Amino acid sequence: YDDMNPGARAAKGWVERDGTWISAESAAVRAAARARVEAAKAGWKVGDTTALEEQAGWVLTKYRTDSLDFQGFLPESEMRDVVKSAEAARALFLERFEVPASRRPALIRGVFVRNQKEHVKFLELQAGLTSLERDVFRAAPSWADPAESIFEVCVNPWPLEYPKERAVHQTVHFCLQSFAGLDQLPAWLHEGMALWYSDVLTDRAFVLCCGGKDRDEFLQETPRW
Repeated sequence: YDDMNPGARAAKGWVERDGTWISAESAAVRAAARARVEAAKAGWKVGDTTALEEQAGWVLTKYRTDSLDFQGFLPESEMRDVVKSAEAARALFLERFEVPASRRPALIRGVFVRNQKEHVKFLELQAGLTSLERDVFRAAPSWADPAESIFEVCVNPWPLEYPKERAVHQTVHFCLQSFAGLDQLPAWLHEGMALWYSDVLTDRAFVLCCGGKDRDEFLQETPRW
């Protein structure tokens, strides 16, 4: 048969997704990943005022699990979805690599702000940052400290699905770094792994972790990670 023929591909179990054909095996992996997200626990809502809320004067939506501590300017339903996606990513990573308890990341903390003004305010509250680092991260859409397993992301003007993707992406970064036990890992491994997990769990792989590239250039390079 002609393996480029859409009918032949469909007959062999391939699935068309956003103009790209994926194998039946890949489609099954994605379906199983989505089921993990649906089955994941969203944790519990935190009522106590956090240190960040006191320092910034914010009122945030806060959810926590045994492994995640997320807070931000997200509706409750959206925050629950973000937590479930990150929980699924963490569980899938630990399972696939059979990660022992001693090499798992500490509590992963995530902060989700709405705009550049809030992003800058968050950075100003990070005592460990130098003035140069603050200047650099002001121009970035996010910030992370792997040593402390914490990340922050400005969710606008990104699509509504972006917080889930970002949470998965960063969770995998922390899991991989903790598992490998190395401060520096090659970009192809770090980014490739994070992109794969975010793709199969959220159906998106658009998080920009490679500074200096415009969006079109990055998207053209994504398949090579």
